[in-house]
Amino acid sequence: MATLMLDAGRYTEDLLAFLTNELDNEILDQIEIERRNLKSEKLATEPVTVAATLTLATTAVVVVGRIIERWLENRRQLDQLRVVANGFNQSDEAGRALAALGKENAKVAVTYGMPSTQRQREK
Repeated sequence: MATLMLDAGRYTEDLLAFLTNELDNEILDQIEIERRNLKSEKLATEPVTVAATLTLATTAVVVVGRIIERWLENRRQLDQLRVVANGFNQSDEAGRALAALGKENAKVAVTYGMPSTQRQREK
């Protein structure tokens, strides 16, 4: 069994929800999730998941990794849209400039590859 530690701060629960929604039942049955919650002084607040440990079959690691990659890319795109929207709140000129920059940025895709076994052996 493989173990993945996930820490996305206050977004960890969002990541876990995205991950579990994307997986089919067969793979979900192979995963155990242990959440670490932020301790709160206030009794009425909901616990906030700040980190999680996933114990999963090694065959599911690549699938889970690709889903996490998609979540990261979605977050990056959402952050870019927020910057453009804030620019339009300042002025039309600032919004258009940031939208043009965002358009150029959208042509760039960030990928997170798995390290190859061959490269690890060479080191």
